[in-house]
Amino acid sequence: MKIDENDPRLTAYAFGELPQKEAEAVRLAIKSKPELRKYVNELVALNDLLASGFGSNDSLKLHPDQRAAIHQAGKVPVADNITSMRQSAWKRPLTVILSAAAVLTACFVILNNALIHDDNMDLVDVQTIEDIPASDLVARVSENPSDWTENEQSKPAEVTSSQPSSEGEAMTVARGMELQPREFRDEIQKRATDRVRHSDGDENLEKPNEWRMVSNDPSTRVPLVSGNASWKWVTQALQAGLRPISQDVRVEELINHFSYDQPKDFIIGGIDAGAELLHSPWDEGKLIALVNLRNNSDEEPMVEVGLTFGHQINAYRLLGYNQTSAAKGVIAPTMIKMQSGYGQMVMYEVDPGMELEEGHKALLVHVNASGVEDADHRSFGVEYAKRDWRNASKDVRLALTMAAWAQCLKFNIPDDREVTLELLDSLKEDELDEETQKSLNVIRNSLQK
Repeated sequence: MKIDENDPRLTAYAFGELPQKEAEAVRLAIKSKPELRKYVNELVALNDLLASGFGSNDSLKLHPDQRAAIHQAGKVPVADNITSMRQSAWKRPLTVILSAAAVLTACFVILNNALIHDDNMDLVDVQTIEDIPASDLVARVSENPSDWTENEQSKPAEVTSSQPSSEGEAMTVARGMELQPREFRDEIQKRATDRVRHSDGDENLEKPNEWRMVSNDPSTRVPLVSGNASWKWVTQALQAGLRPISQDVRVEELINHFSYDQPKDFIIGGIDAGAELLHSPWDEGKLIALVNLRNNSDEEPMVEVGLTFGHQINAYRLLGYNQTSAAKGVIAPTMIKMQSGYGQMVMYEVDPGMELEEGHKALLVHVNASGVEDADHRSFGVEYAKRDWRNASKDVRLALTMAAWAQCLKFNIPDDREVTLELLDSLKEDELDEETQKSLNVIRNSLQK
């Protein structure tokens, strides 16, 4: 079977409108064509999101005459090709001609309006998006736009600037983050400069992210991609007996220097997803919320994650992802292709503002996985319990160790040094692989100087 992106059968296949035999023929025809599989996944992803957003799959199904119009048109359908369309279904045929950027925009809108009402939560109609410029995630790493998405031909490049030289290059980088986050992370590590930069004092220290009030912004997006240069920069400075410059210490990168299997609450679209809420090791009055996603399957869905904080929570702030450039320009993707073997741990510092009751649902985690057979959208609650970080799993304590150390280096907070040492001590009895042990020894040595 010959089939291309403009073939109406591809659209019908994506929307589940083909008879079984035809659907199987299309499936076999696109099996060896990744560009067509990607196209189908984008259609399925947006269709699923639209369905969940409008609250009814039936209202979005094509009628037989509409399907006939698509086939008769013999081209990419537009609104004029579809007759007698109900107002609630007008968006559906237009999904065929949406660009990847438009797909992401629609995903933002749908997740914003697909939140699940909970007795302990206020129903949120509009979420804010954590706008993280793409250039911020590749700071001090130069980009060759041609090889971020065509990774096979890429070679490490010398650092020449801290930002992409044009919006087009930034868009290419953002596209690489979106569809190849694993290779993107590897490339960042390869491209990191060997030049050592060190701090001469506290005058250029970056500050932690601002607190966001739950009363104003109860919901936020979870960033699912980060670079991988900080470990190299930090260890080079430490080996030279110097304290690394604040801008070279990216908290999110150091947290994700390791991969984590915990927390894990359920599997969606082949993705292990979980969250945990516990008391902060470095501030007794605060909590830490951890969100972890990892793909241990062969499925590679498009994934997006959001958080909604309960009304008893006062404020929250993201650890890491400090913005170093203007918010204008290309925004890093918040929906990514979760590649096999890829994972991301994200942390938030939480200010309860009051004494929380045991069992209070402090936050809801929204996970949307699409483009695979078991695509789904789920929201699950995380209840408050007086959980001490010392009782957390090995993975959680390891992630907290990296976060505390990163903040100690980045913000030069003396108390974080003692906290990091205590966290390191908590891992002494755990079974850790050799590479992890070596990394923890580097951290311990850096704190004893």
